[in-house]
Amino acid sequence: EFVLDAVARNGACLEFAAEALLADDAFMAEALAQGQGHDRDAVLAAVKQRGSLFQHASEELRSDRVFVLECVATSGEALEHAAGVLRADCEVAAAAVMQSGDA
Repeated sequence: EFVLDAVARNGACLEFAAEALLADDAFMAEALAQGQGHDRDAVLAAVKQRGSLFQHASEELRSDRVFVLECVATSGEALEHAAGVLRADCEVAAAAVMQSGDA
């Protein structure tokens, strides 16, 4: 709870959370749900742990081509949760495939 409070105040704190918390999908989803879904640093930290957590990012971030490119370069799995127009973008899709052949 302490870490979630810190993350709610400043999404960048997520970067310093214990590995066990970062690996916990429920914790990461809650951290993003507490208003950090719009925080680039918090979302990127979550995506580095598990690409599927990109689904908890704000619509604005999931539609931001530059940010989506950064996320899929970190985890190809994030592509699944990007805005539709970006999932169809050849450069974004290629970046995801280069990171993970499963994208």
